[in-house]
Amino acid sequence: VPAGRRVLDLCDLDSRKWLDYAKQSTGLSKLFYRTEGERLARKEMQWLAAFDATVVISDIEARPLLDRRGSHRLHVIRNGVALSNASKPTPPDTQDRPIVGFVGAMDYRPNVDAVTWFVKNCWQEVKAAEPRAEFRIVGRSPAPRVRRLARVKGVTVVGEVVTVATELDRFSVSVAPMRIARGLQNKVLEAMAAGKPVVLTSQAAEGIAAQDRRHFLVADRPDLISADVIAMLRDRDARIRVGNAARQYVESHHRWKDALREFELVVTGVSGTREAVVERAQPARAAAPSMTQ
Repeated sequence: VPAGRRVLDLCDLDSRKWLDYAKQSTGLSKLFYRTEGERLARKEMQWLAAFDATVVISDIEARPLLDRRGSHRLHVIRNGVALSNASKPTPPDTQDRPIVGFVGAMDYRPNVDAVTWFVKNCWQEVKAAEPRAEFRIVGRSPAPRVRRLARVKGVTVVGEVVTVATELDRFSVSVAPMRIARGLQNKVLEAMAAGKPVVLTSQAAEGIAAQDRRHFLVADRPDLISADVIAMLRDRDARIRVGNAARQYVESHHRWKDALREFELVVTGVSGTREAVVERAQPARAAAPSMTQ
C-alpha cells in the first residue's frame, strides 16, 4: 500500500478460531481447519512485521503475538459500547414471565454451538425450576439447528429484529454459553450496558477484565450455569445489583470516545504501547466473593 503509514486491524486472530474449530471437528473438516489455521498463523506473523502498527481487540488476542518480530508495534484497543442511558438507574425488569435471552448472528458457528449446547445441557433444569421461564434466541439468519430448537418447550427462536435494544430490555438474564470464542464478545458488553446480569462461560469472558460474581457470573459446567441462571431469575435484588455493576463497568472501560482516541493515536503514530500490552496480556482475573453458586 503506497502510504506513509500503514496500520493493520486484525481484531481477532482468525488463525486461532480455525484451530479451535479443528479441535471440535473430525475427518476432513478437522484437517481443513487445522491446515487453514496453521497457514493463516504464519501470515499473521508476516503481517505483524510488515505493518507500521497492528491492532488487536483484547489482551488475549495479543498473547500469541508477543515477542515476535514486529511485536513492538502491537496495540490493544477494545471495542466501545453505546451508553446513551448510562447515567440513569437501571429499572427492574417488569416482564410477566422470566426471560433468559441470547443475542447474536445465528448462522455463525460459535453462536449456533452455544445455544444448542445450552438448550441440551442447561435449559431443562432451568425450566424445571422456573416453569414459566422462556429462552429467547435473537439474531438474524437462524441456522436449521437453531430453528429446530423452537420445538423445545419454552424456547422461542425470534430471528432478526429491528432493534436489539428492545429485546435486551425484555431479558431478565442474558446468557453467553460460548464454547468457541475469540476476541471480545460484543453481545456480552451490550447486555451489560443494558444493565442485565450475564451468565457466561470462561471462554466468553476472555478479553473482558470484569470481576466474576460482581459484574457478571462465570461458569462452565452445565449444572453451575443452570444454577446461576435460576438464582438470578429468583432474586430480583441480585439482578439489579449485578446489572448496575455491569453497566458501570462498561461505562468505565468501553466508551467509544476512548477507543476512537486510541485509534487516532495509533494511526497518527503518536502511541507506542508495547510495554502496556505486555503487562496487560499476562493472564489474570480478580474474583469478588462468591454471591451465587
